[in-house]
Amino acid sequence: MVVPASTLFLEFASILEGVTDDTNDIRIWYNARKAGVLERLPTLTVTPADILAAPRAVTLSEPKKGLLPEDDTFFVIRDAEGEARRAVGRGVYDEDGNPQIQITSIELEEGDDELELVKPITFSWGLTQVTAGKTVTREILGSGDASQSFQRFTLAKSPLTYVADATVSGGRRAELTVYVDGVAWRRVSSFYGVEAGEKVYTIRHDEDDATHVIFGDGELGARLPTGANNVVATYRYGVGGNVAANTIDSLVRPVDGVESVYNPLPATGGEEPPSAEAARLQAIASTRVLDEIVSLADFEVEASRWGGVLGARARWAWNAAADQAMVEIWVIYPEVGDPSTALVAYLQTMAEPGTQISVAKAKARTGALAIALELDPRYVAGEVEAAVAAALYDEYDGLLVPRNASVGGVFHRSVLHRAIHEIEGVLGVESLQIDGVAMPRHITLAAGEYLALTPAES
Repeated sequence: MVVPASTLFLEFASILEGVTDDTNDIRIWYNARKAGVLERLPTLTVTPADILAAPRAVTLSEPKKGLLPEDDTFFVIRDAEGEARRAVGRGVYDEDGNPQIQITSIELEEGDDELELVKPITFSWGLTQVTAGKTVTREILGSGDASQSFQRFTLAKSPLTYVADATVSGGRRAELTVYVDGVAWRRVSSFYGVEAGEKVYTIRHDEDDATHVIFGDGELGARLPTGANNVVATYRYGVGGNVAANTIDSLVRPVDGVESVYNPLPATGGEEPPSAEAARLQAIASTRVLDEIVSLADFEVEASRWGGVLGARARWAWNAAADQAMVEIWVIYPEVGDPSTALVAYLQTMAEPGTQISVAKAKARTGALAIALELDPRYVAGEVEAAVAAALYDEYDGLLVPRNASVGGVFHRSVLHRAIHEIEGVLGVESLQIDGVAMPRHITLAAGEYLALTPAES
């Protein structure tokens, strides 16, 4: 039997050298025809702008009608690699009844200008917000003695947990309830202005972070009634807790209805107990305003007391939409997240009724600062350099730390020269460079921008 066959001679056979020696691996298409043109090429990533552009079709984990939120609510957008951002949006349905998510705003971070999220994208809502801390239930503090003035007790565990609360002085609420004879007494910031017989108490912290509960003397607040073990406290202790995203994956103990747990976003707002110096500064600040804001400086003081805020700048601005003046505040908040909404609510509790307040997170202009010094040979070089570093980067007093940065305005190089020359053992400054380039005489900062210089690696 004769089988017709074609023999092909490939002039470009050398191209296949080293790729395959098996002719069975070679496929040849002949007389191919145009089938069409791809109108939209599939992509592996999506940008925040893409998400905001139009409602996105979604597959619901529980396909029930009415599951989508009808009003604007808090979302977390999370990509396939665990990258996540906060957002606001709502659920909608197309004309065929298919579910969609309409995202109206996304909270971006510094450096997100070219952010690309890897598909598939997960939209989560109805999330539970939690705070760090362990609970102590009904700890017996001791026995009341009506013969004693300003009787005090100490909590067994420390440090006491505080959480953000825009309704209380300082914007932080102690997680503590004190019961006397089974009735909860009210906590006050001080006994100033308290009437005789009022069932209140105040708390103080010592240098070891222990918490002391103090009662009145009969004139400034009621004395404790005499009783055996009749003073009891329920509280939470533990601070910090700013864990990274995707690091919580288990429960301490089972919770009915909860199958798994994870944190798509990093924790924010946690702080270690203040040092003695920080506590002193906070005490001074707290006496300046006394729960009533009357000036721009007061706005700056109270905004700076908010958890995680290192500094603030306030100015008068014009709100064209409301046709009235408003207070515009920029806050230095290096952590992930934005406290603006909660901070506005807090400040409005102390400002004149009707005051328009705007709060925004200031943006850092970063840079690595390299300093070359001429030192007096009579001094120990390492000690002089350490003193210069402290003058510039001490947590509270350093010239260049965010806590002391100015938002907007002009930073003058001469200010830096002066701070360095005040250190004994420094004869001169040979050079100042930011990111390898000579530092200019003046650095002009935009409104809402602050200078964040860190030491260059040597």
